[in-house]
Amino acid sequence: MDSFVFKMAWHEAIQEMPQYDQGDMYQLICEYAKTGKIPENLKGEKRMMLLLIRGDIDFMREPLSPEEHA
Repeated sequence: MDSFVFKMAWHEAIQEMPQYDQGDMYQLICEYAKTGKIPENLKGEKRMMLLLIRGDIDFMREPLSPEEHA
């Protein structure tokens, strides 16, 4: 995936995390959008948040049907 929409709801949720984890979370989201993979060693709050965000990113990967292009 060359690009994706970063949702404000994600940003708002990340702002609730400790500041020292926020940068990691932005990086994890971008890496997941690029690779579609969640690091196996990812645990806790970061894993939970990425699992929730994953559905949105995966939905963005799906091609639009001809009807949706109109």
